[in-house]
Amino acid sequence: MRFLLLAFFVVTSLLSAQIEGVWKNYNNMNDIIQIDVSDDVLWAATSGGVFSYDYTTSEYTTYTKSEGLSSQNVTAIRIHPDGDVWVGTLEGYIDVINPNENSISYITDIAKADQSSKRINDFLVKGDSIYIATDFGISLMNANTLLFIETYTKLGALTTNSKVFNLSFDTTIRALCEKGVAELIPGSINPASPDAWESITITGSASLFEYSSSVSYGGKSYIGTDNGVYRNVGTGILQDFLSGVSIYDLIVIDNVFYVVTSDNIYSYDGSNTQVLYSSSEYEYKGIYPGSPPLLLTSNGVTDFPPTGSDDFISPGGPALNSFSDMVVDNDGNLWAGSGRASSVGGIYKFDGIAWQNFNHNNTDVIKFDGFHRLYKGNNGVIYFANWGAGYSTYDDGEFLSFYPPELPVAGISVNPNFLVIWNLEEDSDGNLWLLNYEASDRNVLSVKTDTGDWIQYRMASPLSAVVGNAEHFAIDQNDTK
Repeated sequence: MRFLLLAFFVVTSLLSAQIEGVWKNYNNMNDIIQIDVSDDVLWAATSGGVFSYDYTTSEYTTYTKSEGLSSQNVTAIRIHPDGDVWVGTLEGYIDVINPNENSISYITDIAKADQSSKRINDFLVKGDSIYIATDFGISLMNANTLLFIETYTKLGALTTNSKVFNLSFDTTIRALCEKGVAELIPGSINPASPDAWESITITGSASLFEYSSSVSYGGKSYIGTDNGVYRNVGTGILQDFLSGVSIYDLIVIDNVFYVVTSDNIYSYDGSNTQVLYSSSEYEYKGIYPGSPPLLLTSNGVTDFPPTGSDDFISPGGPALNSFSDMVVDNDGNLWAGSGRASSVGGIYKFDGIAWQNFNHNNTDVIKFDGFHRLYKGNNGVIYFANWGAGYSTYDDGEFLSFYPPELPVAGISVNPNFLVIWNLEEDSDGNLWLLNYEASDRNVLSVKTDTGDWIQYRMASPLSAVVGNAEHFAIDQNDTK
């Protein structure tokens, strides 16, 4: 009983201490979902929250849950003419940021709705009204009172509760839905009635998705889908070109028709496509029709046309919103690993002001980016256990990596050079102990002595062909393992 009371006292004391501090979230905000620009300030919805960038001062302001956002899974953003910034999330929350008063108003009606999917996909501002595209239809709100007016769940002949991904207005409201397009019939008194909407359905297996857009060019209407560019022929929406490719944006600028996919930007002259720009380092997400136009990417916002420079608008942060382990070095720097998969973000370092990211693209000795466990050694050396490429160290400003065949520790049976280090730790004598996953020679525990020699230990039965596994170990003050 004494132990339980002591444990409770310690926990409650820690919680009390935490409340007195100020929490701050640090997220990757490179992956741009939507942007809007007004009065020389760019606002961006990202997969890690919201940021604003002031062109006149070059200053960033970030918004995450620690600044009051309901969610960091931001999916839509729009600036109202009164200066408020409307933010929509994956879960259906709407946060209205007032930058002048540094306040946020919260609208939870959609998040609490009895719907299986509540994602906010787009906002359309019309005077005092805000039309909200959701995963179950269109909702109408009063921008001044923040009260809901009505919801449209049946748009013409389209399926009830169709996902609405994009809203626009020319002479009437136009909605891009999962399986077609709906337009509000001008003069309609009751938009909640299906009869108030004209709709047209897409043919075949293609669907519209969250990046879908539409554009008119050469007297024809085009729509981007997850299976190429389709054309509205009046009696249906038929496949036109770039079959099999997800279309992230369609836009006409200075009479040039641009088609955006994740890795290419094409021009289209009405008959043929031509690749204008390509990227293997990051994904294209869309083009914002500002002055000048801006290119949305998974690496931030940059000018369009792209120049190939590294001049991206992004507040900086860890390479990914994925953290598997963390340690603090003797200088107070935070080090973190991004996770197990070999294609994740690598290693992050944070000095309290700025982030640095280390991966196979910018650090020669890093083979794979899957660092999932970290440890600070007796002399301040930072160890990084890798999922497939042994381990790396950082000491006195230098990275070193150790993996087979140079490292005499066996990897998995199907590929002995693929070495997963489950855990690593030093004893008081400076010997480095390693646990490796599914060792092909069944020596799952290895030690590098302070003289540089390696010794292996087998933990499987000699009568069994099954490879033994151990995931965790600890070394006590007596060096017992």
